[in-house]
Amino acid sequence: MESLYTLYIFSDVDNSYNLLDVEAIQMTNIFSVESITDLTKRKDSITKDFTLKGTHANNRALAHLYNISSYSSESYATDLNHNLKKNRTVRCILLENNIEILNGSLLIMDADINVLTRDITYNCQIVGHMVSFFGQMNNRELSELDSLNDNIPYTIARIRDTWNFPNNYRYVFGQCDFGYDERLSIWQTDENGEDYEIIPNWWDSAYDFRNFKLGITLKGYLDAIFRGWRYDSTTKKYTQLNSNGTPINNYTYEIETLGNDDINRIYIPHTGEQMSYEYTGTLTSLPAINYTLPAQVLGVPPRPLVNSPNLIAPLNTTSFNTSYFSTYQLPSGLTVYKYNDGSDKFNLYTTTPTTVFRTKDRYLKSKVSMTGTITLPADWKGTYYFGLADVTNNPKDFSNLRFAQKITKTTTTAQTFNIVYNSEVQDIAGNYILAIRREDQGKDNIGVNTDFKVNNLVIKFGDTNVISNIAYSQGQTIQLNKALPTGIKVKDFMKSIMTLFNLYMVTDPENKNKFILKPFTTFYNDILKLDRTKAKDWTDKIDFSTYKLSTNHNLPKAYNFKFTEDNDMMLERYKSETNKNYGDITVNDSKGMQDEKDIEVIFAPTVNIDHDLNRKKLPILYKTEGFLTGKKKPMTVKPRILYNNGEAITDQYSITHQGNELTKLSTYNHSSMFRYDPINNNITDTLLFDLPLRYYTNTQDVTDDYSITKYERYHKEQLTTLIDDNIMIIEFQAYLTETDIATINQTFQQPVFIQTPYGNSYFKLLEVEYTNNRYPSTVKAMKIVTPLP
Repeated sequence: MESLYTLYIFSDVDNSYNLLDVEAIQMTNIFSVESITDLTKRKDSITKDFTLKGTHANNRALAHLYNISSYSSESYATDLNHNLKKNRTVRCILLENNIEILNGSLLIMDADINVLTRDITYNCQIVGHMVSFFGQMNNRELSELDSLNDNIPYTIARIRDTWNFPNNYRYVFGQCDFGYDERLSIWQTDENGEDYEIIPNWWDSAYDFRNFKLGITLKGYLDAIFRGWRYDSTTKKYTQLNSNGTPINNYTYEIETLGNDDINRIYIPHTGEQMSYEYTGTLTSLPAINYTLPAQVLGVPPRPLVNSPNLIAPLNTTSFNTSYFSTYQLPSGLTVYKYNDGSDKFNLYTTTPTTVFRTKDRYLKSKVSMTGTITLPADWKGTYYFGLADVTNNPKDFSNLRFAQKITKTTTTAQTFNIVYNSEVQDIAGNYILAIRREDQGKDNIGVNTDFKVNNLVIKFGDTNVISNIAYSQGQTIQLNKALPTGIKVKDFMKSIMTLFNLYMVTDPENKNKFILKPFTTFYNDILKLDRTKAKDWTDKIDFSTYKLSTNHNLPKAYNFKFTEDNDMMLERYKSETNKNYGDITVNDSKGMQDEKDIEVIFAPTVNIDHDLNRKKLPILYKTEGFLTGKKKPMTVKPRILYNNGEAITDQYSITHQGNELTKLSTYNHSSMFRYDPINNNITDTLLFDLPLRYYTNTQDVTDDYSITKYERYHKEQLTTLIDDNIMIIEFQAYLTETDIATINQTFQQPVFIQTPYGNSYFKLLEVEYTNNRYPSTVKAMKIVTPLP
């Protein structure tokens, strides 16, 4: 008697379904959960390609896909029949003799059309829920997780709450050192008139508020990812929100980890150089400047200037946007010009403009524009640059013309030039005055005996349709999805999480839209412990006329468990001292035959330090000019993963913001790749594959317990079973029933007993290729080798 197949497709928007016409065909289904030659690869149920005939019922249910004029729309109330989406999968259940053997998604790959005979054939494939789930996220990025839409107050109170109450939030302001410090150098003049720089201590215990950057917990990411996506035809984008703004819930999940790997306590810190938002429009516009530099300013009679290629003019700062900008006065005793009169002394002129226009934010990105005219005196000839000089590095040096227009004057008469300048969007932070500078800086640079004029000069920071990037400030509200990293694929993130914790993902037998994620040791618990009470005896199902035994000869010579490399100060230091990446491990197999296998995650490791001036043990995510020297430089980092260990006690220190002290604290957030208990001062877990060869904190944060590493805890047992000398792979034919297949996912987690003419053993299933109950199935299994007592 032929098996009777039944194939249903289901709507995702209502409870409707369609029954498709399926012939008594030999539909081959392949079931598997892993690849023993690729430890990072997880498999799922899938059919080989099969065909459906273009019957009336199938044509109607499949939206007459052969008809090139057919059309589907998101606005229709259904997603089946005439509105079936042509380029997407549809949920389905395949039954054999009314027993469910496969639950997944139907994909119509193409249709063959014979116009003469009017025969239509649909070429199809059914994939399991996990394949379909990962297929949906194939091109999605973490930045598209728009269900992460919390509005968060950027305050000390909320920051500390996230440290101590992780179950209340899906984000955390982990206390890392991202290299932010608003303090600037101070320039002074000594008794001999020489300038010198007072460099602030960027290595003391103070902490700039902007280092509190927003990270998202692992649970927050997983909750969002397992919502799934829908395509919005109005916005032409994928979204996680329904049309009414509520989050969709296509899937749910349940995850299990080992030890103290609490997914509320694990988080991914901010990856960008700064935590900023976008603002479109003019940040500020300085009122028009009309200015004449009198000849007598330079002395009477005028004399040529030596090594002084700059003249400065005042900015009109009578009104400006104080949200982003401010002014200050240049230090008293400022000297601008030096004359070739044989004197080494500088001359000070009281009419010298001293107001400097400054950006409050050192990390402001926008564009600068200038419009107006300037008139150059008759005796000026040559190439000049006119614009905004940045005096941040030295208030007496006006040569750094950051935003300037080039002007070439070839005549010996006074000449007026139009100023039309526009910069690109870039870092505009600085302290500015208006200046003009001659290109060649010769000793006869500028001699003035007539007026130098600036007319109706308007300066803008930002402009209509210009997008500026502005760092968040204390007291503002941050939208969580604006802090999501860009350029990171969701599938790469999920693969790295599953690789790091060696997770296996299967569908819940009671709910096909729910996924269960378990570590290797939990997933295969009954097999690793060889629980014979859970074993299934397949001896009577096997065709012993022929079967094949093989060894595990095609395994790699070594397994390299690796993090992504990055170039912050501490990772560069660690690599220079050890010649390896922090937290990596290589496991060699002397009997391996194939090339080495890399098991790599997208996360870079992170190193904590403490030093003499700072007793806070902080993760380091910045560059420097040298090790613990020079100025810290914020950077865009590769994705990182850390534990939020709560608050730890430390010496009192200041929290500063834009040069001002906000408060003092005697506690800090301990974030680290080690799960650390700041009360009992002990380490219970680590996110590293291996313990590091160097530590950069005191002995309280050092451990020699290798059992807590990710390799030992999540990967070692799998590798041990795989490279055991007694491992055998058996391949045989077995007559399985639809009832066997209905529970095949559970059988993958149970021992299978086989009595052969030449002995018996227990096996772990690797793959089953099933057609129906009348044809033999091809089964691959691996012998279970229990450790000697």
